[in-house]
Amino acid sequence: MNHTELVRLQNIVLDDFYPQADALYVHKTVQDTCTVFDTCTYINLFSFTIWKENTTAANFYLHLQYGGAGTVTVHLTDHALNIRQSLSVELQADAAERLLHIPDSSFAYAYIAWEERADFKLSSAAWLAECTAQPQEVRLAVCIPTYKRRDDISSTLALYERVVATQNDFAAATHLYVHNNDPDDDLSGLSTCPQVTIINSEANIGGAGAFNRCAHLAVEKGYSHVLFMDDDALPHEEAWLRTLTLLQYLKPEKQEHFIAGNCLTREDPLFCHAVREAIDERGCIKSHRIGDFNLTDNKQLQKALTACTRHIVDLGTHPYAGWWYCVIPCSAFKKFAWPSKKFFCWGDDIEFSVRCKASIICQNGINIWHPSFNKPFNMTRRYYGIRNWYLLRYKHFGKKYILISFLNTVVMILKKRGIKNFYITCKAFVAFLLIKKHYKQYKNKYFSSS
Repeated sequence: MNHTELVRLQNIVLDDFYPQADALYVHKTVQDTCTVFDTCTYINLFSFTIWKENTTAANFYLHLQYGGAGTVTVHLTDHALNIRQSLSVELQADAAERLLHIPDSSFAYAYIAWEERADFKLSSAAWLAECTAQPQEVRLAVCIPTYKRRDDISSTLALYERVVATQNDFAAATHLYVHNNDPDDDLSGLSTCPQVTIINSEANIGGAGAFNRCAHLAVEKGYSHVLFMDDDALPHEEAWLRTLTLLQYLKPEKQEHFIAGNCLTREDPLFCHAVREAIDERGCIKSHRIGDFNLTDNKQLQKALTACTRHIVDLGTHPYAGWWYCVIPCSAFKKFAWPSKKFFCWGDDIEFSVRCKASIICQNGINIWHPSFNKPFNMTRRYYGIRNWYLLRYKHFGKKYILISFLNTVVMILKKRGIKNFYITCKAFVAFLLIKKHYKQYKNKYFSSS
């Protein structure tokens, strides 16, 4: 490939939206004689900052395909989405496409606006760039543990099969592994796609065990990266495509970074749960959550975009990437050992990010929709959450805050949540103490492949 060949960085998604989330893609205003559209939205805003900071992309372009004659306006903005320059493009009826060079010298974002009439329709649009280096060879193993979520996995498989059928580059670079932890429900019949492998486990080894097994498999088969996803995390096609492009054109100094997908909520698809998160030296979460804020609100959208582009140092000593959607280079497993399957569920993603001292890339539009984390925990989740939280603190942050945290938790539970929660909390703490007792003799084994 010649280094001046244009690379498609991200599509402007004009249709096929995630259900009930169309306002995250395109703003639409119906008028008497036309419909006015713009893409100043969470998914379709183009970030010069992210692409220039993390990749070899330079000299940006807008590619348009259309029918009829009309006008498209390109708005170039600062970080607060204030328009600093606008470029109007007259599209002639005797042509079907147009390539426009975009000046990017000091702008943060770009988006387009247009009027759609009976005699003019914009059919597709994309942001392109010249890249100053050859693309990296990327082989991406998409790894999804599942347990009793047949419908969710079926939806993700259907989307993946559609993408590999229509996107040759994505098909050549990826393979999807489903690790089924339910021995009572054989999922083998869910897909006949040759790029899908379904592993039916003989026992429930938890999400942590399944991620551990998939990491081993990816390294054995020579993949360069894994994409860890929850089984109830539903992506959209463009998130996968942008992820692959990012990986292919990362700058050399960024190639060991994790890529973290932002977490939106399935209960209300216009709302965001988390963009960036970190934990401090006490093992307490400090986040750049915009916590259930509406991404169609301009001020709240700015907060989400800021979280994607800013550094995480002020949020805590240790940034981490949630495994609802997280790309990890396989070199991390060779350097820092495997994800710990002993966690069973909850907390393995935090522990691994902290262990690796991960640097993390976020991008608006690389996201999933996940069930809300604000609903009450069940007893299983409470048990593993408490036990694993103490394990994490003990391994990475020492003993100082563990007893105080336990006592504070007990007091809170006795006040608000009753004797059953108190029992689960004590049981989880005892389990932690039993592991701690033998911790030194198998310290390295515990957080390696065992």
